[in-house]
Amino acid sequence: MTEREAVLEANRAFYAAFASGDYAAMETVWARSVAVCIHPGWPVISGRHAVMQSWQAILRSPPPVICEDAVCHVMGEVALVTCTERIEQVTLSVTNLFTSEGGVWRMTHHHAGHNLDAIEEADDGSGDDTPGPGMIH
Repeated sequence: MTEREAVLEANRAFYAAFASGDYAAMETVWARSVAVCIHPGWPVISGRHAVMQSWQAILRSPPPVICEDAVCHVMGEVALVTCTERIEQVTLSVTNLFTSEGGVWRMTHHHAGHNLDAIEEADDGSGDDTPGPGMIH
């Protein structure tokens, strides 16, 4: 298995734990060293204990989550996965960072944010690229 395949497998394990509400599996996925998480609409959560508490709360009643279009880039001991989460009718753009701990790829950062793909549908064709409501850039 290549490093890229191993990271994508770790990403799949994260989403399997998320979808099934398996807290023990979620604990296994996350890095022991650095852990940072940004759930949609939440402030930044730093530190493994705080991150795991957030997942414990979410996994009590996990939403039906599906990961799509995962793309992986490995850069030495760090890997970046971008993907799309679908939770019912909500689409989220995601960045997951992994680090190699003792030869095992573990998540160190998860950031999911709302995807404003509806803006393209509302494009009036004027060429005006001014950010719309809720967009910073």
